Amino acid sequence: MAIRAQQIKNKWVKEHSKEFLKPTLEIVDPKIIITLGKPAYDSVADIYGLNKDKMSKLIKKNPIKLSNDRILFAMYHCSPLGCINRKWELQKQDWIKIKEYLN
Repeated sequence: MAIRAQQIKNKWVKEHSKEFLKPTLEIVDPKIIITLGKPAYDSVADIYGLNKDKMSKLIKKNPIKLSNDRILFAMYHCSPLGCINRKWELQKQDWIKIKEYLN
């Protein structure tokens, strides 16, 4: 029996970001948050009250300043679909940009 990938529903993202992701971020207190794909970005956007722009716009805004000296990088997912939306070479450049902020 083949297993089909299920579409991630916006309702799930909103519910789980507040119930699970927000408390986890409060415990871990990361200085850098990196989201892979639009649903992951939308989860963080719900917590911080950010605009849910298109990924192409979000990539240009990187890094996105959040509260408490925290920054966010919205990244395309590196799956085949993510590489259709943003070529692999460009994704590698996006990741290299993050390196500057790791020190």
